[in-house]
Amino acid sequence: MGRTVKTASMLISEESGRWRDFRNALRQRDREAFDRLAARSRTHFSAISNSGIIDPFEAVALSILLEVEKRLEALEDAGRVSTEETVRLTRPGWKPD
Repeated sequence: MGRTVKTASMLISEESGRWRDFRNALRQRDREAFDRLAARSRTHFSAISNSGIIDPFEAVALSILLEVEKRLEALEDAGRVSTEETVRLTRPGWKPD
């Protein structure tokens, strides 16, 4: 009997294949950043497998967002970026009280 449910790694590989033309159209610097994001999504295979998420794009996007949030939090904790800067960058037009 064959496998009826695709593994998380299979889903992510298929989704990455769909993005190949987009990736190849990027400038070299952007392509390198894109590759780093794609690699980060692979760190959450078990969560993707156990979540029941059917849409591979959704699973990859959530994994990438989680990794970006963790990096931003680390920068804030290290004092390299302020919480106010983070809010300003993520909410255009926001002004502190």
